[in-house]
Amino acid sequence: MVSCHFDEHIKVSWEDMGLSAELLRGIKALNFERPSSIQQYAIPAILSGRDVVVQAHEKTGRTVALVISTLQRLALFDDKYQILILEPTREKAEHTLALISSIGGDMGVKCYLCTGGTRVKQEAARLSEGNFQVVVGTPGR
Repeated sequence: MVSCHFDEHIKVSWEDMGLSAELLRGIKALNFERPSSIQQYAIPAILSGRDVVVQAHEKTGRTVALVISTLQRLALFDDKYQILILEPTREKAEHTLALISSIGGDMGVKCYLCTGGTRVKQEAARLSEGNFQVVVGTPGR
């Protein structure tokens, strides 16, 4: 387990993190100039394949760190399910999916949102098609 105390002095740029060109374009399109403290530590740890627990206050960039790491590890040539992201609420799941779509816009990522409020049979039929690389949902669904 990696434990860090973060300071606000940012030393790393997005380019220094070794991210794909498509991903860097998506990051720049959202005007994220430099990674936050939490992102500069969390993204490399996640990309190394370690299990990571990221705890930080709201609005520090935790979700963006998760999305960037997820998209960087995604095998774009493979249309099979690769990543499942569970969020505690529908709103957070929708926000995460929107970030994936925004940051990964140039990557052609196939995503699906799976939350309550829709018919289970219809969702099961869509998911059985198997055309999604990332599924974002809530535990209840």
